[in-house]
Amino acid sequence: DGRTAGTEGTRAGTGGAGHAVRLTGSQRAAIADYGEHGRALLRAVSRGDADALFRVAVLLGTDAPRRPEAAALLIEAAADGHPAALDLLDAGPDGPDPREAARIACELGETAAGQGAADTALAYFTAAVRGGRLDAAYEITEILEETGRAGAAGRRARGRSAT
Repeated sequence: DGRTAGTEGTRAGTGGAGHAVRLTGSQRAAIADYGEHGRALLRAVSRGDADALFRVAVLLGTDAPRRPEAAALLIEAAADGHPAALDLLDAGPDGPDPREAARIACELGETAAGQGAADTALAYFTAAVRGGRLDAAYEITEILEETGRAGAAGRRARGRSAT
């Protein structure tokens, strides 16, 4: 598949196509779990989109055990010129602070919600909750109610707890 040993999760080559980053299988699965927006981010990262890479790092960075992975991706996004990547990278001594990543995820969720992109907003608010921003759970509830999905989500949650 053209991979070089040891390059998964890092810059994939050099030159014009060198800005694309190969994510690990685990990273791809984690981002794909965010639904259509996650899959769109994965496609954009494969094309070398620095903003998409930053957003992937934010989503991963809200999960404390993934801090080193998020840090590596933020370095790549910074190298590609993303203006906020170094700020998030510097937010903690061991990589991005999950609370800071959650704060940014909330901002991204609020922007998406303001643009009427409910699924995108849900992705970021879900990540924000993972990073400790429990206030984002309220935003999730609001979006689910506004889009008529609150009842379905509640039924799914009850179904999981019954098993």
